Amino acid sequence: MKIYFGGDSFLYGYGLKREDALPYLFSKYINSDFLVLYGDTISDIDINELIHCHQSKNKPITMTVWPLQIQFGLANIDKEGKVLSFQEKPILDKWINIGYFYIKYDVFEVINEYNKFDKFLENQNQNHMNIIYDNSLFNKLDC
Repeated sequence: MKIYFGGDSFLYGYGLKREDALPYLFSKYINSDFLVLYGDTISDIDINELIHCHQSKNKPITMTVWPLQIQFGLANIDKEGKVLSFQEKPILDKWINIGYFYIKYDVFEVINEYNKFDKFLENQNQNHMNIIYDNSLFNKLDC
């Protein structure tokens, strides 16, 4: 396994902007399926499980998601201002992208059409993306 870091210091060292990172990495280093891991999240996800999940389905992208737990308590209030119920930091029925992906190499041409990876992801649909649900340790780093 080869690891390539595409953070700002790497990019600026090569005179690249963020939107140029993926095309640069592809042209120089990537020639098979690959993982994309965001640098601002920590999880104890089993990478082998992510790869196995991806390989067991026939879609070009597998994204790891985690249940959304908000950092505030939620109050359900009626029209008169009476609290009907309260939940402290509930886990919602939504899932968030935690930044761990397995991507088939042949998707590069599609990724290259976008200047940002998140714009690429926003334009994918259920025909292109698998989901692996992760309930392990997860932490978003806010630096």
